[in-house]
Amino acid sequence: MSKELLPIDRKSKRREPHVLPVEDGPYEPWLPPATAEQVRQWQKELDTAIAEFAALADWSDELLERVLFQVERQPVSTLLPDLHWFRSEVQAAIVARATSMEHRR
Repeated sequence: MSKELLPIDRKSKRREPHVLPVEDGPYEPWLPPATAEQVRQWQKELDTAIAEFAALADWSDELLERVLFQVERQPVSTLLPDLHWFRSEVQAAIVARATSMEHRR
Protein backbone atom coordinates (compact mmCIF):
# COMPACT_ATOMS: atom_id res chain seq x y z
CA MET A 1 0.00 0.00 0.00
CA SER A 2 2.84 2.44 0.68
CA LYS A 3 3.60 2.63 -3.05
CA GLU A 4 0.11 4.07 -3.56
CA LEU A 5 0.69 6.86 -1.05
CA LEU A 6 2.01 10.26 -1.93
CA PRO A 7 5.62 10.93 -0.86
CA ILE A 8 4.47 13.22 1.95
CA ASP A 9 2.15 10.49 3.21
CA ARG A 10 4.87 7.81 3.01
CA LYS A 11 7.26 10.06 4.92
CA SER A 12 4.76 10.60 7.72
CA LYS A 13 3.71 6.92 7.60
CA ARG A 14 0.09 7.83 6.92
CA ARG A 15 -2.09 4.91 6.04
CA GLU A 16 -5.18 6.89 5.07
CA PRO A 17 -4.39 8.75 1.83
CA HIS A 18 -7.64 10.69 2.15
CA VAL A 19 -6.45 12.34 5.38
CA LEU A 20 -5.23 15.88 4.85
CA PRO A 21 -1.47 16.25 5.48
CA VAL A 22 -2.05 19.80 6.76
CA GLU A 23 -4.47 20.20 9.62
CA ASP A 24 -7.58 22.14 8.60
CA GLY A 25 -6.34 22.70 5.07
CA PRO A 26 -6.48 21.13 1.65
CA TYR A 27 -3.55 19.18 0.27
CA GLU A 28 -2.81 20.52 -3.15
CA PRO A 29 0.43 19.37 -4.78
CA TRP A 30 0.70 22.68 -6.65
CA LEU A 31 0.55 24.79 -3.47
CA PRO A 32 2.86 24.92 -0.48
CA PRO A 33 1.29 23.26 2.56
CA ALA A 34 -1.27 25.74 3.84
CA THR A 35 -4.11 25.86 6.29
CA ALA A 36 -7.52 27.03 5.20
CA GLU A 37 -6.83 30.27 7.12
CA GLN A 38 -3.63 30.87 5.13
CA VAL A 39 -5.51 30.35 1.87
CA ARG A 40 -8.15 32.86 3.01
CA GLN A 41 -5.38 35.33 3.93
CA TRP A 42 -3.77 34.94 0.49
CA GLN A 43 -7.16 35.58 -1.10
CA LYS A 44 -7.54 38.79 0.93
CA GLU A 45 -4.03 39.87 -0.08
CA LEU A 46 -4.84 39.13 -3.71
CA ASP A 47 -8.06 41.17 -3.54
CA THR A 48 -6.07 44.07 -2.05
CA ALA A 49 -3.35 43.81 -4.71
CA ILE A 50 -5.97 43.75 -7.47
CA ALA A 51 -7.70 46.82 -6.02
CA GLU A 52 -4.36 48.66 -5.74
CA PHE A 53 -3.51 47.77 -9.33
CA ALA A 54 -6.96 48.82 -10.50
CA ALA A 55 -6.53 52.23 -8.86
CA LEU A 56 -3.09 52.71 -10.42
CA ALA A 57 -4.32 51.56 -13.84
CA ASP A 58 -7.49 53.69 -13.67
CA TRP A 59 -9.83 50.72 -14.03
CA SER A 60 -13.54 51.35 -13.91
CA ASP A 61 -15.46 49.98 -10.93
CA GLU A 62 -17.20 47.60 -13.32
CA LEU A 63 -13.90 46.15 -14.55
CA LEU A 64 -12.57 45.79 -11.01
CA GLU A 65 -15.71 43.96 -9.90
CA ARG A 66 -15.57 41.67 -12.93
CA VAL A 67 -11.92 40.76 -12.29
CA LEU A 68 -12.54 40.16 -8.57
CA PHE A 69 -15.56 38.00 -9.45
CA GLN A 70 -13.49 35.90 -11.86
CA VAL A 71 -10.50 35.55 -9.54
CA GLU A 72 -12.76 34.43 -6.71
CA ARG A 73 -13.98 31.52 -8.84
CA GLN A 74 -10.64 30.37 -10.22
CA PRO A 75 -8.93 27.22 -8.98
CA VAL A 76 -6.89 27.63 -5.82
CA SER A 77 -3.80 26.71 -7.86
CA THR A 78 -3.90 30.17 -9.47
CA LEU A 79 -3.91 32.03 -6.16
CA LEU A 80 -0.18 32.43 -5.50
CA PRO A 81 0.83 33.08 -9.13
CA ASP A 82 -1.91 35.72 -9.41
CA LEU A 83 -0.86 37.29 -6.11
CA HIS A 84 2.75 37.46 -7.28
CA TRP A 85 1.76 38.94 -10.65
CA PHE A 86 -0.48 41.66 -9.23
CA ARG A 87 2.06 42.60 -6.54
CA SER A 88 4.76 42.86 -9.21
CA GLU A 89 2.53 45.00 -11.40
CA VAL A 90 1.65 47.31 -8.51
CA GLN A 91 5.34 47.80 -7.72
CA ALA A 92 6.14 48.42 -11.39
CA ALA A 93 3.32 50.97 -11.66
CA ILE A 94 4.51 52.77 -8.53
CA VAL A 95 8.06 52.94 -9.89
CA ALA A 96 6.80 54.14 -13.28
CA ARG A 97 4.74 56.90 -11.65
CA ALA A 98 7.65 58.00 -9.47
CA THR A 99 9.96 58.09 -12.50
CA SER A 100 7.39 60.03 -14.49
CA MET A 101 7.00 62.59 -11.72
CA GLU A 102 10.78 63.01 -11.48
CA HIS A 103 11.02 63.73 -15.20
CA ARG A 104 8.32 66.39 -14.92
CA ARG A 105 10.38 68.40 -12.43
